[in-house]
Amino acid sequence: MQYIYDHYADRDLGLKKIADVFGYSPKTLSALITQYIDVDLRVFINDIRVQKVIYMSHDPANHGVSLSELIERCGFVSKMTFYRAYDRNFRFQHL
Repeated sequence: MQYIYDHYADRDLGLKKIADVFGYSPKTLSALITQYIDVDLRVFINDIRVQKVIYMSHDPANHGVSLSELIERCGFVSKMTFYRAYDRNFRFQHL
């Protein structure tokens, strides 16, 4: 899991890439990951990215950096993907 936290900004980060890095087949790695997390790997990665965007948006070092730029820096391929992931993370907090 540390590899995912260290490489969350890589837009190509996914099951195949991680499997290649660690020498597993995607199927084997998927089974191993399922033992540790209770969501799809892509959802897990995007959840990390959402948290990073939120953290970076509050960091004074990023003052003046647009949300679009932060979204891109954190590895999202589109703003829509970010907004869907954000909604999935926070939909119940507004109730």
